[in-house]
Amino acid sequence: VVFYSAGFWWFDGYLLVQERYWQGIATERPFQYWGWANFASVGCAIGLGTVAAIGRVFDIAAIRRRSGLHLLVIGALLAITVADL
Repeated sequence: VVFYSAGFWWFDGYLLVQERYWQGIATERPFQYWGWANFASVGCAIGLGTVAAIGRVFDIAAIRRRSGLHLLVIGALLAITVADL
């Protein structure tokens, strides 16, 4: 809200970052670099223990037994995957 009230619009900034990236170092890096780099940065951000536990999130029986936390984690992983594509 603070950034928006100061006149910052996220999508304008994102488009400008993309434009500058493709004008510069992107000419030397393959597109796959972004996909692997994004997954690695997510692993660093959430911690390696969490990355190791992600496999348990997809346990169908656990999803039925527990609260919606599994669905939230699956949704976050899906959003990260879609953003990388």
